[in-house]
Amino acid sequence: MSEERKGDDVRQTFMEMYREVLSEGRARKEVSSEEDMRDIIHETMILVAMDVRSKANPKLSKKLKKNSFNMEYTGYLFEEFYVLSFSPIQKMEQVFAEYLLLSIMNEFDAAEIIDFGFLRQMLTEACQNASDDEREHIYNFRRLYPWGPLIF
Repeated sequence: MSEERKGDDVRQTFMEMYREVLSEGRARKEVSSEEDMRDIIHETMILVAMDVRSKANPKLSKKLKKNSFNMEYTGYLFEEFYVLSFSPIQKMEQVFAEYLLLSIMNEFDAAEIIDFGFLRQMLTEACQNASDDEREHIYNFRRLYPWGPLIF
């Protein structure tokens, strides 16, 4: 299988996982505003990322079984995916899948299959959609997360 095709399959799997968890989140919570929807999307990204990363990393999976570590890691993911929550909702699934590829690229040598141009454009747009305070928050965390070098 070619690298490009393999990347498409992985990307598609991430998008399907995202859609499934998002659908479950929408069934559990009432969505009455765009902010409610963004909260559900943010939660979806955290849950899917935790699932994917724990399956990819047995050590992380073992640590996540400890409730205190699980809570800390959830907080870390909350901050990591904060910037993505400002992406256009209609493109969120693709943005998330692309970012998830980026975030695990070292473990799977995925650099060749990531659409960096698309991801950079969406992250830039997300930052533009954020308020000044939110943008400052994003700026302060850019050195900690894989998306950092792609913005500002």
